[in-house]
Amino acid sequence: MRHDRHPAEAAGDGEHRPADTDPDLFTANAASQIGNMMTEANPPVLLVVDAHPEELATTATALARRFSADYRIATADSAAAGLDALRRLTDHGEQVTLVAVDQHLPDLDGVAFLERTAALHRGIARVLLTAMDEHHTRIPFTELPTLQPAIALGQIDFFLVKAGSTPRSRSTRRSRRP
Repeated sequence: MRHDRHPAEAAGDGEHRPADTDPDLFTANAASQIGNMMTEANPPVLLVVDAHPEELATTATALARRFSADYRIATADSAAAGLDALRRLTDHGEQVTLVAVDQHLPDLDGVAFLERTAALHRGIARVLLTAMDEHHTRIPFTELPTLQPAIALGQIDFFLVKAGSTPRSRSTRRSRRP
């Protein structure tokens, strides 16, 4: 599948589909996505890095639903693949606007990954993705010892609790009730 078009147009058959209806949209590795993206003038890139395939797809799909008209969504399933994608984008003069990375990648800590991205792309928005903790709150209390210094030292711009977890969905619905 080609990834040189907006995700909503990536069906390949000329048919326009919403990003979340194409199950193969976010499964290609980052290097092939980047190679295909370089074929024409393109909008900026939002890069998502997560070693968990389902969570990676959920985050990328949520971004595509909201931002695919103005941004391209790229994914990587490891820190090494994500850094490689960023280097390729830099080498080709592409603009990366945001990097969202899982805090607990197997090959590199998410905060360290975001520090490296700042060196490759100045002004990039750096988002640390955290998992829902056992307290099932919007604040991941078990992650605060990592989050507080990372924010205070400017290593990350902000954090988000990953979408798609059942406890978060229940608490979000409850909070919207009158």
